[in-house]
Amino acid sequence: MDYIEKGITVVMVTHEKDIALYCRRLINVKDGRVLGDTPVSNPGNAAEDLAAIPEEREALT
Repeated sequence: MDYIEKGITVVMVTHEKDIALYCRRLINVKDGRVLGDTPVSNPGNAAEDLAAIPEEREALT
């Protein structure tokens, strides 16, 4: 069961677009005003990407 099914909301603030693409929605705010609210059609999977890091390092050595 993931966090959406449990009714949990996580708010993440970042200026890094590559990090923001792990979220399901992007809400752009400037000077306290909401400029846009866009769903991410295919959000990244941080757990899978993090798990792949040691394997990539091994392949390089």
